[in-house]
Amino acid sequence: MEKMKRQALKYLSIALAILVLTVGYSANRHRVLAGVGTWTQCSEGMGGASDVLDMTLSPDYLNDHTIFAGTYGNGIFKSTNDGASWSAANAGLTDLYVRAVALSPGYTTDRTLFAGTGRQFEFSGKVFTSTNGGVSWTATNLTNALVRAVALSPDYVNDRTVFAGTFGLGVLKSTDGGASWRSVNSGLPNNAPLTIAISPAYATDHTLFVGIEWEGAFKSTDSGESWSATGLTGHGVFALALSPAYPSDRTLLAGTYQNGVYKSTDSGVSWYVMNTGLNNWLVRALVFSLDYTNDQTLFVGTYGSGVFKSTNGAASWSTMNAGLGDLHIESLALTPTSSRTLFVGTEGSSVWQYTELLLPYKVYLPLMLKGYTQ
Repeated sequence: MEKMKRQALKYLSIALAILVLTVGYSANRHRVLAGVGTWTQCSEGMGGASDVLDMTLSPDYLNDHTIFAGTYGNGIFKSTNDGASWSAANAGLTDLYVRAVALSPGYTTDRTLFAGTGRQFEFSGKVFTSTNGGVSWTATNLTNALVRAVALSPDYVNDRTVFAGTFGLGVLKSTDGGASWRSVNSGLPNNAPLTIAISPAYATDHTLFVGIEWEGAFKSTDSGESWSATGLTGHGVFALALSPAYPSDRTLLAGTYQNGVYKSTDSGVSWYVMNTGLNNWLVRALVFSLDYTNDQTLFVGTYGSGVFKSTNGAASWSTMNAGLGDLHIESLALTPTSSRTLFVGTEGSSVWQYTELLLPYKVYLPLMLKGYTQ
């Protein structure tokens, strides 16, 4: 009788495992999260606490493991070992108040990146460029500005296009790799952009978005020559992020000052509040999973309540802060690896990282069943 009970429990466990995976599979056809990750501080070489206002990964991260971090007052740091250690990359960078860092899509060969600088309430910042992977920097002729955003065309290798969002001068555009700049503010309500996001298909759709202080999100479909209001108005938009599949799914998110997260699935015509489970509505950073089409995963960084994650396209959020030493989040960067690592830039505690293991169902199911049948 006891043997029959054990066998019945075994088969019940197997059935429950298959049911759990089947339910998960219907929402996520390719992957399932196995286990949970942990937070670790990874700021060796940063020389103490730094406000990390921006982070960006090399487009060839899987091979070169390179990350750049822009800090407020300590300049730029570079890691070539997945954040395990950092070194300053400030030669020629005469302003160490770095607010934005952007890499060329062709960084692997052209070694080009840009940095936007500026101290709060001062107009002495600049846009700098490096063509040797951050070994040295040169100031472009965009000077005397508070540069809060820098974004490169996904086709930068061919079109040499860079956008800069500045307080006071608005949006500026360069089509010669930063050698010269001109204002492109037609249709914008003020000269105080906070963030810029460019369509992955910019080469053909010429689309980009800008978040304006207190005025909402604006859109251009002619490479920035003119702008029009989206359906999101009257909010300070600190962060904008486009789905990796934006050309087909038309999805973008906006992180706002005190109003949380908004989502649009029609390229900004209409927006929906997506704050279920989000207990802090001061959103400073947003990032899509590179496999968003399949896993519907998103991360947001809030100022004061840490990091939140959604696995249902922002329909709901859950915290993931256990072990995170600083809940004042300024920036996020997500690796494209199967063991997905989220890098978090904080206010005062430098960089933290969280790694979670993602396994395909064909791997995870046998592991579960093996555990249940032993």
